[in-house]
Amino acid sequence: RRSNVFQSAGSGSRIEGPISLPCPPPVSATGMDIIASLDEDTSEEEAANRRNAPQAQGEIEHGKGLCGLGNMGNTCFMNSSLQCLSNSEPLTRYFLSGQWKHDLNTDNALGYSGTLAQEYSSLLSEIWSKQESLYPRSFKSMIARYAPQFTGYSQHDSQELLAFLLDGLHEDTNKIRKKPPTETPTGDGTNDAEIAALSWERYKLRNDSVVLDLFSGQYRSELVCPKCGNVSVTFDPFNNITVQLPQSNSVTVSVTFHALDPLTPPAKVDLEFSRTHTVSHVKAELARRFMSSASNIVLACVWYSEFRQFYEDTDKIWEYGRLKLDDDIHAFELDTEVPPDFSNDASSRFRSNYSTSNYSSNYSSSSSLYNGGGGIY
Repeated sequence: RRSNVFQSAGSGSRIEGPISLPCPPPVSATGMDIIASLDEDTSEEEAANRRNAPQAQGEIEHGKGLCGLGNMGNTCFMNSSLQCLSNSEPLTRYFLSGQWKHDLNTDNALGYSGTLAQEYSSLLSEIWSKQESLYPRSFKSMIARYAPQFTGYSQHDSQELLAFLLDGLHEDTNKIRKKPPTETPTGDGTNDAEIAALSWERYKLRNDSVVLDLFSGQYRSELVCPKCGNVSVTFDPFNNITVQLPQSNSVTVSVTFHALDPLTPPAKVDLEFSRTHTVSHVKAELARRFMSSASNIVLACVWYSEFRQFYEDTDKIWEYGRLKLDDDIHAFELDTEVPPDFSNDASSRFRSNYSTSNYSSNYSSSSSLYNGGGGIY
């Protein structure tokens, strides 16, 4: 039996759940820690010059970096990821200051010979120095060269690209040149703090970069043997997590209601329903609001002053991940009940005789037209 727990190293709190949940590393760096670390290996004079350099300081001022990225086909997945990283201030300051050049690792077999870091730095310089939008063509070509799954200009998953960028930037700026062999420590659930610290320490023996300091954490994974009850706990590193966005169960339907009285002007209303509701619920709400009868209401979709579709009571409001009633929806009040097969023969009479271009002048005769001059059909 496997269960996963989020544990905060600072507070010691834990929340057990059925899915993998992250926890921060035992020692995590803040944005100010990262900025301060840029000066660790330099003299005081060099550090002062770097902090006062216009590129390192002025480019992060409020209002800078407001540069749009042009869409090349369906590359919004890439542009959104790049904008998120660009507005991660400690990471952007790290690249704009030039510190990444001191950490560039061109011999890392898991990296991209430093090309990804170089291209990203060049793109950031453009984003934070221009006021107009730009097209990241060179960066897109570089990604396609190292990650063929992003070749072309079709839509892709933004999280997949973001994971590729974080991994690539980490490996291209990994300060560890020779990675020693390590083993993953295992606990029994009674020594989590010790195992978490040891896991992070061993992970840092092979990985050390600004990306790791800013984005990485650990998953706590617990495995329980169903026979002997033995517990095995490990901590696995990550640099991004998937968070499901809450979705509302309600939808809004906009309907223009045309009363039977020709002197009553059409009224447009916004109605809120559950996604599981049907057209019959829309009619019932319209009848309640306008003091009518739901059985006397015809619901239709109008397109360029023509009836495009008549809705039946059993039609669902929400189908196939989209709002079904998302067009120009009109509701017409009649002086008689709508027959069950209205969407077939009778609707054609209603469609051919009723003009949607001038509701106020024509609506007074809608009932007689619908009745066919003496009968429902």
